[in-house]
Amino acid sequence: MRALVARIQDEGEGARAIGILGTDLYDSLLIIKALRPSFPHAIFFTVDLDARHLHQSEYKSTRNNMVTAAPFGLQLDGGLQRDVPPFRSSYQTSAYFAALQAVQFVTCRQADSQQSAAAPCTSGYHVELTPEDRIYDAGSHPRIFEVGRNGAVDLSVVDKEGVRTVHPLRPDLDYTAELGVLKQGVGFDNTAVAATLIVVLLIAGIVTWTNQRMWAWVARHPGLLAILAVIGVAAFASFVAFGGVAALLADHDAGEPFSWTAGVSVWPSELLRIVVVILSLIMLGKGLRDLAKNSDAISRSFCSRMSRAAADSHPTPSGPICNGSTIPPFLKPQPLWIRPGPGIGRPASRRSEQREPSSSSCSISPLCRRWNIGSSTRT
Repeated sequence: MRALVARIQDEGEGARAIGILGTDLYDSLLIIKALRPSFPHAIFFTVDLDARHLHQSEYKSTRNNMVTAAPFGLQLDGGLQRDVPPFRSSYQTSAYFAALQAVQFVTCRQADSQQSAAAPCTSGYHVELTPEDRIYDAGSHPRIFEVGRNGAVDLSVVDKEGVRTVHPLRPDLDYTAELGVLKQGVGFDNTAVAATLIVVLLIAGIVTWTNQRMWAWVARHPGLLAILAVIGVAAFASFVAFGGVAALLADHDAGEPFSWTAGVSVWPSELLRIVVVILSLIMLGKGLRDLAKNSDAISRSFCSRMSRAAADSHPTPSGPICNGSTIPPFLKPQPLWIRPGPGIGRPASRRSEQREPSSSSCSISPLCRRWNIGSSTRT
């Protein structure tokens, strides 16, 4: 196995999918255990589902990207399985189905009287001794499973819609009144989408109402709020008119399954990433707003203190420090000297000096700028 791993790794990018087609279950499990540490992200596929693939002791090797193809699962449809518990392997399930045919509980529905009894059944299976007349499709309908946290997850593609098969129905697919499986997915509808949007709008309204600044902005722009509401209603109406949820869940049998706990779906991870991006944008906006508020608070505090200090040292002038005459000497702009060259010793032009603010309001920015200019000149 070490030589095989080295050979696969030396060929280039490594293996993206590894198939194990041995008939012995324990050999295939040993091979998976030997290869999984070297190829943690590869998809392993094998044949014939067995309950030992789903055992907790094998989860470390089989739970991550382990796909199994088999003619049967671990149980049949409820009308055929009845009170019999699930089997240990797909071989036992097929043997049980053959026994049902042997005792004439499941018979072939003869569409042609000339068909031989020994020929494979092609018209359909008829189940005897049941309250209703059950007909199952006679096609093979092979199954595809992925090892999940709670057992084998059925990922089989629907090759023929509207027919009832001997296999259990996929819980994430829709079906007809006669229990014929369809490609259409289930799980939510347009009503669920509308309810989710209403809940989101209510939460946004509560957050806006609790924030004084945001609520004041909304109160100042009622027209913009009405326009956004009309756009939202028009977008939802267009979503419903173009198929809505039914269009999103079409051909769901061949797509990615959705499950929160099975461990075989990528959707929970993608939704988590979307939530992280939204929260990051919200926190970024909140951080920028807090920085602006802190800057305003520092400016008011610094200017008030400097005004009191200037008033104590120079009682004659009055007014805020930013008006010019009451600025301490270390904050006043100093003449800048140009580098050695023509005109050494001459002060720089007036354009290089910072202009005094003319308004009576005080800001921390010109004060810090003057302090930096004075410090660089003194050094």
